[in-house]
Amino acid sequence: MWPRSVATERRCYRQRRTFCFLLVDRNGLNHQNQASTNAPQDHEDSKLLRNSVVAAALLSSKADASKEFVALLPNGDNVPGASAIGHSDNTGRSSATNAFGNAFADAGKSWTLSLCQADTDGDGQTNGQELGDPCCEWSVGSTPHWTSGVSHPSDASKTSNESLWANINCTGVTTVSSSDASGLQPVGFLLIAAAIVLSLV
Repeated sequence: MWPRSVATERRCYRQRRTFCFLLVDRNGLNHQNQASTNAPQDHEDSKLLRNSVVAAALLSSKADASKEFVALLPNGDNVPGASAIGHSDNTGRSSATNAFGNAFADAGKSWTLSLCQADTDGDGQTNGQELGDPCCEWSVGSTPHWTSGVSHPSDASKTSNESLWANINCTGVTTVSSSDASGLQPVGFLLIAAAIVLSLV
């Protein structure tokens, strides 16, 4: 129950898109005033608020998705100067993706053998060599061969030191399959879908 000593105004949204104001005055008396003259403006305010919530959900889910994507890559969160290695701006604030981000999407948002063996930035090193998985054996939750000295798989001006994998023998190593899907799809896309559905209601 609302406190009786405090004047409180509460906007409620009724069926058939009629707005009312529920006022609880200092005496605890309830008054309902139909706001028929304010209804169009209130409806616009409601749409603006709903659209703002949808936009906030989309932006936060995009950021959440980037965080979840880096967990699907060896050293995905350990590349110097890049918190979202699949995005052109390296932060995930922009939806524009770079060559590595496009290849990651094409691989089903999974670390696959083909993504690992590819050289998305054309610098002569595979994505696996740049991200600490030269044998393409890394899987979600495991530790890459190294965590220091990784380089950006979509920036040809940055490469890893070849001595990091020079003594690693990849013969007989079980690699990730070419179509390995981790099964972990980011929750961010579920939030986007829910926000879109809510915006249509």
